[in-house]
Amino acid sequence: MALSCASKVIKTILFILNVLFWLTGVILLSVGIWILASHSTAVQYLHIANLDYGLVQGAAITVIIVGTIVFVIGVLGCCGAVKENQHCLTAFSGILIVLLILQFVAVILAGVFHSKIIHTLATEMNHTMVTGYDQHGTVHRLETEAWDFLQIEMKCCGVGDNGPSDWQYTQWYQYNATEGAVVPLSCCVQSAGKYNFSHPSAENATACYLAASNHNMPVKERSLYVNVKGCETSLNDWFMDSLGIFIGVTVAIIITQIIIVFLACILKSSIKNSYEHI
Repeated sequence: MALSCASKVIKTILFILNVLFWLTGVILLSVGIWILASHSTAVQYLHIANLDYGLVQGAAITVIIVGTIVFVIGVLGCCGAVKENQHCLTAFSGILIVLLILQFVAVILAGVFHSKIIHTLATEMNHTMVTGYDQHGTVHRLETEAWDFLQIEMKCCGVGDNGPSDWQYTQWYQYNATEGAVVPLSCCVQSAGKYNFSHPSAENATACYLAASNHNMPVKERSLYVNVKGCETSLNDWFMDSLGIFIGVTVAIIITQIIIVFLACILKSSIKNSYEHI
């Protein structure tokens, strides 16, 4: 007995959604492989958190594993829908339900521990800033590039609430303060149209150094020349600003997956009934 018209519509929708799911797996696989293949450019800025390549490699392998799972789920869903195979649809629904549970756990953990994660990151950032910035060696060069990238991109300076003052406790400061430089040029407001992370270019370096060291100057006036906010605060603000988007996208993905499981169960039931009436 053939499927009803409604079941055929469900079958088509389920197939389209699973093609999109399959493409998501392909994208995740591609990202993971790209990170492994081109780690010299992909992870150099992670040196700011004192992360070695082994840890990043582990993260990339995790992305590849997740991408593979999503890829397999997509294939099972497509095969189950096209072939009207109950076993494929059962396996597909079961794996997707497990994935949904893991996503809920991940979202909850991210919300609960985000402050601790950022604080731990800030501790490692402080270590690389104090001992690694502008020092000799390949690792320190990458740490220097990472710091310049972060301070320019996030418009911040230093780590904590003291902002520019944090640089007074670094090895870099000991060698450069005598020449008038109290913060790296990446702490300064950059020249218009010259956002070069490898070679920072301050709009007004002299005014920047003066603003960085003059704590009696109003914050609004200081911020015209130097980034006054610490990078830990900037990262936390960025996380909170992105939280709404993150929650929205996550909820949309979870709802889509729930719909897919629901459609798969309906289609499986329709296939089962059609065989029972033959």
